[in-house]
Amino acid sequence: MEKKESRRKDMESFGAHDCGQCACGFIMFAILSVLLMANMKNVNAGQVQKNDKSVAIEELGGYLSGVDCQKNDKVEISQSFNVENSKNKSSIFFVKVADEEIGAINVTEYEGKKLTSFLYSENFFNDIGEERISVESNGNGLSLHSKKETKVVTGENAGKTIRKNNSDRKLKKRKFSDISKNVKLNSDEYEIDTASINDSEYTTDFSYIGTHKKKYETIKNTKNTLMLYTTKLDLIANGEINNQGICWAATGASIINYKRGGTVKCNARKVYYDLKKKYNADPVGNIQWEKRMWEYYAISMKYVEHKLSFTDVLYLMESHKPVFCSFLHNEENSAKNYAHAVALCGCYYRTDLQRYYYVYMDPNMPMNGENVYVVNHIFPSELNGNTGYKFYYNPGNGDIYNNWRYAFY
Repeated sequence: MEKKESRRKDMESFGAHDCGQCACGFIMFAILSVLLMANMKNVNAGQVQKNDKSVAIEELGGYLSGVDCQKNDKVEISQSFNVENSKNKSSIFFVKVADEEIGAINVTEYEGKKLTSFLYSENFFNDIGEERISVESNGNGLSLHSKKETKVVTGENAGKTIRKNNSDRKLKKRKFSDISKNVKLNSDEYEIDTASINDSEYTTDFSYIGTHKKKYETIKNTKNTLMLYTTKLDLIANGEINNQGICWAATGASIINYKRGGTVKCNARKVYYDLKKKYNADPVGNIQWEKRMWEYYAISMKYVEHKLSFTDVLYLMESHKPVFCSFLHNEENSAKNYAHAVALCGCYYRTDLQRYYYVYMDPNMPMNGENVYVVNHIFPSELNGNTGYKFYYNPGNGDIYNNWRYAFY
C-alpha cells in the first residue's frame, strides 16, 4: 500500500510541478514512446522483411511433401528473380528436385505477410535452359523475357511466344544452389495409386497418395506424416470473349469433364457458347450463370456464400468432390476490385510442421501441354469456421486475392 500511495503522490506532484520539471518528464515520456513504437515496428517489420529466399527455403519442404519427393532427393533453388510490374512486391525462385525442374516458388508481400505459392508441374520451365531471362507479371500470369523473345508461360495467353528484342532488359542466367540440408522433406515414403469411383453422381478415375485412407482424427496428431487428398482435374485453359476473361467457364469445364467421367468434353468456349445458345444472352461470370452452367450439364452442385473450413475441404477432397471457388481482390475503392475462378482439387497437412496446403487447378496456368497446379500454404486463421470471406489466394504472379466470395461443390 505504501508503494501504491507513493506512486499516487508522485503522479500528483508531477502534475503540480513547475514547467521545467514537467517538460523534462514529457520529453522522457516522448522519447520512451518513440522507442517503444520503433521497437514494435521493427518486430512487425522483422516478419515482413525476412529475406525472400529464406522464406522460400523454409516453405519448400512443406510444398514438396505434396509431390513425389523422397527424403534423400537433392533439392536445388535458383537465385531470386523479381516479378516486374507485379501489383505487390514479389519474387520467384525456380526449383529442381533430383536434377529435374519441377516448378517455382513465389513469395509475395501483402498486408504485412509473406504469402507463398508453389507452381508445380513436371518439367515446368525446363526449356529455359541456360538462357538469360527476366520475369514479369502480365496481369493475370507470368511472362519470361529472353534476349530475342517473350514467352507467356501463364495467364490468358499462356503458350504464346512473341518475337522481340529484349536486350534493354536486365537479364540473367539462373544459378541453382543445393539446399537439401535446409529442406525438411516428408520422411515417410509413399506411392501414387490410381483407382476408380462409381456412384450415382459420376464415374471417373482419381489419384490418391499414401495415407489418404486414414481419417483426420487418426492422423492429425501423428508425427511427421503426410496427409494428402488429390482429385485428378484436367487443366482447362482460360480464354477471352468480348474482352472479358472466361475463367469461370474454364473452371466449370474442368469440373464438368471430371464429374461426367469423359462422357462430355468441354472447354471454356464450349461452355460459354452452349449457355449463350440456350439462354439467348451473353453469359458472364456470376452466380446466376454458374448455376445455369451446372444445370445445363446435369451436374449437382451445392452453393455456399462463404469460405469453407479446412475440415469441410478435407472431407470434400476425401470424397473426390472438387470445389468451384470464386475469389475476389477486394479494396475500399470497388473500381479496383477484380475476381477469378479456380477449382480447389486437393489438400494436405504436414503434422510435424503444422502447416496446411490447398491444391488448385487455375485456368491461367497451362504451359507446354502440361498440367500446372497452384499450391498455397494456408494460414490457420483462414481455416477456421464456415463463415466470413477473409482468405488469401496467391496465383504466383504477384497478385493476391483477399476474399473468398462463394463456392460450389
